[in-house]
Amino acid sequence: MSSNLPPGVTGRELEIAGPDSETESHEFCKWCGSPQDGYTCTYRYQRWFECERCNDSTDMDPLPEPAIPDLEYEEEVRQNDRYSDWIESTR
Repeated sequence: MSSNLPPGVTGRELEIAGPDSETESHEFCKWCGSPQDGYTCTYRYQRWFECERCNDSTDMDPLPEPAIPDLEYEEEVRQNDRYSDWIESTR
């Protein structure tokens, strides 16, 4: 099995995989200057609002990082890295 991704790219990056979550919301859009319907998106601890009206995004306060490491996320990363290494070794 081969990958079409360049070296050093895992496929879990925001530009490739997309946000971790998207929820419908009604937030203030700095570009429209008023509350608008759209989506609140998160990626790791970053948060932003994507306005449906102007299709632009407004940064929001980041999510608080947990005091205890996210062991489930870290294990998922380790498993994906092992899988990526296995893929590379089969080439």
